[in-house]
Amino acid sequence: MRRLLPVLLLLALLLPNGAAWAHAVLLASSPAADSALPQSPAAIDITFNEPIQLLALRLMDSTGSDVTPATPPAVTEGQVSWALPAALAPGRYLVSWRVGSLDGHVVSGSFRFAIGEAAPPSGPVPGMADDDWHWPGYALHAVARILALLAAGGALFRLLLRPDPPLIPALRSQERRLAAAGLLAQILLIGAHGAMRAGLPLSGLLAPAAWQAAWAAPNAGYDAAALAGFLMMVFVRHEGARGSLLQGLGALLALASFADSGHALAVLPPMQGRVLMLLHGLAAALWIGALDPLRRAFALDPGPVTAALFDRFQRLGFVAVAAVVASGGTMAWLLLPRWSNLWDSSYGLTLSAKLLAVLAMLAIAALNRFWLTPRALAGVAGMKPRLLLVLRLDLLVAMLAMLLAVGLSLGPPPTSSRVIEFADAQYVVTVTLSPGHAGDNAADIRIAMPDGMTIDPKAVEVRVESPAAGIEASTHQASQIAPGLYRVPALPLWAPGDWKLRINLMIDDFTMVTRDTELTLSR
Repeated sequence: MRRLLPVLLLLALLLPNGAAWAHAVLLASSPAADSALPQSPAAIDITFNEPIQLLALRLMDSTGSDVTPATPPAVTEGQVSWALPAALAPGRYLVSWRVGSLDGHVVSGSFRFAIGEAAPPSGPVPGMADDDWHWPGYALHAVARILALLAAGGALFRLLLRPDPPLIPALRSQERRLAAAGLLAQILLIGAHGAMRAGLPLSGLLAPAAWQAAWAAPNAGYDAAALAGFLMMVFVRHEGARGSLLQGLGALLALASFADSGHALAVLPPMQGRVLMLLHGLAAALWIGALDPLRRAFALDPGPVTAALFDRFQRLGFVAVAAVVASGGTMAWLLLPRWSNLWDSSYGLTLSAKLLAVLAMLAIAALNRFWLTPRALAGVAGMKPRLLLVLRLDLLVAMLAMLLAVGLSLGPPPTSSRVIEFADAQYVVTVTLSPGHAGDNAADIRIAMPDGMTIDPKAVEVRVESPAAGIEASTHQASQIAPGLYRVPALPLWAPGDWKLRINLMIDDFTMVTRDTELTLSR
């Protein structure tokens, strides 16, 4: 095991992961990015696609001076409204923002606008809070999660399956070493998350501002629970029922960090999403954490006691494997809009690689159960070294699967939203349909001038019909949710196939603008 741990960091650095950690998305702003205004706005409004936690918001002029107003911004779900107490002077300005997403990741960006002069040349710049954190953050995340699985899984194996007493001291020593390393990795990971939330560079990992930001995060309770769990696993040395209870509680708490971030939080109610991720982590720990103890048990005594231990693990392992597959499959079904995303997106390719690793583990498990283990325990010549080698290989494949799982948690899943744009010399109308296939779709309509200046029509209507499916036209009034942004929360595009879509914009009492298109929706 000790020789495998250095490999973890190397694999964490070499394996590909998502190129961006962004999960909350900026939908609209007022002033719009790259717009030129004749006079100062009364407020700056920013709209995101999901509820966010505002971490930082700054306003700068073209000389680099900070002109951030003293008035605090108001945040309601995904809407940020920032009143300007005094008019801005003519010139160019940059709004810089940093937010926390529903899934726990930090997203940042900026946009520019001008007052009384030509618009700035470039558009919004979304990205990570600090690109310097991308690879270090991934490595810390991977190592912390792997150590948590191995330490907690090993402890649960010992407590639930009760191996031969001569083996227990070695297992406890291994658990304490893994838990101590996990404790250090979790501390560094918490500091890294805090530094990203505070917008600090790598050198700010231990700065007080980083830790203040870390403990102010919504997931701070899960981080604290994980730290407490690692501490209990390292320092609780009581024997008997009390010690077993505290060590088991420590193992479960160490897995609490699996609930502090994940894409499931963005598609499920928070509690359901966290329970699903905790179940996935616990089942993986029971499966993967048992591999090294089983190898140690067989190396120590390949006799009847170890045969009985293997038999007990096979029953528990079946439940753990079923839970891993069920919870992982549920999350994949929730996050992938269609099967083709398994090979036509970077997220899907990473998920496919993880699925192949899990299939390899299942194949190894079947090989062990039905061929290698019975023969090795029966004393067939040459089977013992083969079983030990295969158990090491199984552990290595499991670590690869865990690294790929961390890559999934950091890279954004594909989106199935359909984006339709109508652009001419007068108006640019962008319609985004989510989820973009047959069923109820949220329709977001952005209206702007060609120069980026947002427009607020008196009324916005969406008309849909599907003659091929025998569905007559229905008209739906859109509600304004931000300057230049309107929404129909549930557009009934229930039948797959061809649809006609019309956007009616009542610009004022005398001007009606209509835009028509056709689209095809899959099931």
